Amino acid sequence: MLSAVGTAPTAIPSGPPFVDGAGNRAPVAAAVDADVDEFVVEPAIGVGPEPSSPLATAFDTFLEPLREAKAGAEAAIRDTQLRHTILRPGVLTNGSRTDLVTVAEPGATLWGVTSRAGGARLMLAGPATPPAHNRTFEVVSEPRFPARNVSIYWPLP
Repeated sequence: MLSAVGTAPTAIPSGPPFVDGAGNRAPVAAAVDADVDEFVVEPAIGVGPEPSSPLATAFDTFLEPLREAKAGAEAAIRDTQLRHTILRPGVLTNGSRTDLVTVAEPGATLWGVTSRAGGARLMLAGPATPPAHNRTFEVVSEPRFPARNVSIYWPLP
């Protein structure tokens, strides 16, 4: 199961529940009930307790309610027996997929942008990529950080 839902920052004044939290926890529960094997979710760079880049720090400062909702969804996934991959992209763009991305461990202090197409490609590859199972990654397309990149081959199923 794949989830890339997200709340527009303009919805923050309306208050919770946000689709980033409740909108991800509900399918996680449904996946458990349906004996789904794998869950791949795409929260955002800056979610989690790891050291952050300035971009992630800005995310925390200005979008704190969304960050909390996304962190809650990540925790809900980790609290299940579902095999999962969590991909935290940089600022999402409508650019084309290039397959030139940096996929790093949390806390690598990445910053930058990720095309939605590039993120979707990694999400599709997650279930077919055993080294990505039960792990969390930060993802950016530009700028690239080759020294921080994890060495994982992401095959499409």
